[in-house]
Amino acid sequence: MRSVRRVVEGVRLEAVRGRVIDAQVWSETHVKGSGSAIMVKGIGAGSSRTTSTVVNKREACIESEDGVQIVEEFDAGKVTLMPGQEVTLIRAERGKEAVTVGVRNHSMRKSMLTGKDVFPGVTALLVASPFVTIAVLFVLFLIVPRIREPNETFLFVLFAMLAGNLYWFRGVAIRRAFRRRVERMMEASEQERAQRNSGSVAA
Repeated sequence: MRSVRRVVEGVRLEAVRGRVIDAQVWSETHVKGSGSAIMVKGIGAGSSRTTSTVVNKREACIESEDGVQIVEEFDAGKVTLMPGQEVTLIRAERGKEAVTVGVRNHSMRKSMLTGKDVFPGVTALLVASPFVTIAVLFVLFLIVPRIREPNETFLFVLFAMLAGNLYWFRGVAIRRAFRRRVERMMEASEQERAQRNSGSVAA
């Protein structure tokens, strides 16, 4: 199993400087229903429950310094962008595409994580704990004939819980380390911008 550091450094990150040329915000309503109901001669009976969640989305078009336009969708509560603002996007490769995992808004002097910083491998680790525990318990109960003894049962259950939690904590450690790396890149982009601006002023 690769170390957390190797996993995090294995994800290619790129800093893309540019300017916001368009941004818009809209709301999406997600409706979820549960329960059961029956119809008897046109009369409804039973119970059901419907819940709705409103999610505010922000779509922004950023033109990079080399003229390439990037359109990205964000959670409006996490990322604030307006036309004309100077930004640096921290983009991570995921398979054949790149997604923005961090935004440094130089005009606002604010760094923002987009919430897209969990890549597939980490997602699997974060949800693995209960499944790993159940799987280990199932295997142990099948292959160990003396599992019915109280002391051994307790030890095997403890081992299964530890195994599951180790997977979960590994996922958390990778995510935290990845976030720190993105945050350092956003800070570095601000310093680089300041140096470039001071150089142009001096010239």
